[in-house]
Amino acid sequence: LARGHAVDREHATERIDEEISQLTLTALLGQYRECSAQHMHSYTLTWQVPAFTIGVSGVLVAATFGYDVPEVVRAIVAAVGAIFVFAMTVALERNRILQLHRRKDLIAIEDRLTAAGVAPLVWEFSRFVDEARAGAFPGSRFYVYRLVEFFSLLRDLMLLVVVLLAG
Repeated sequence: LARGHAVDREHATERIDEEISQLTLTALLGQYRECSAQHMHSYTLTWQVPAFTIGVSGVLVAATFGYDVPEVVRAIVAAVGAIFVFAMTVALERNRILQLHRRKDLIAIEDRLTAAGVAPLVWEFSRFVDEARAGAFPGSRFYVYRLVEFFSLLRDLMLLVVVLLAG
């Protein structure tokens, strides 16, 4: 998804000559609004799915190890819990794929709007990191983002729960 919008901005004045009809502009803005809503909903799910999954897993673990139940029941509940966490991890990954596709759609719509003279948004996270490192971003004192890509960490932690439940 890394793209250089600087090139688009330099050529934006050349592309303004390409006229976009009012109908096309209205359609593009409608598509952008819908893609943006889906993209933001994906952000919400990215954090709700793991929280729900960990909550359910915690209840399963507490119920099976907090009460005197046969070992077979514990093994079955642990297996069901592991399958549940694995399924939710796959669902989270698919949600992330949809989110990344919507981001690409938003960028494509922005490219079309650039022809009408609308400046595109910056989608490259690396640009934000560079601004933070240069001290030009308000949160520049927080360098935790340098340690790890948090979505990957979240997915890895959910898979670790699967392994712990199955083990």
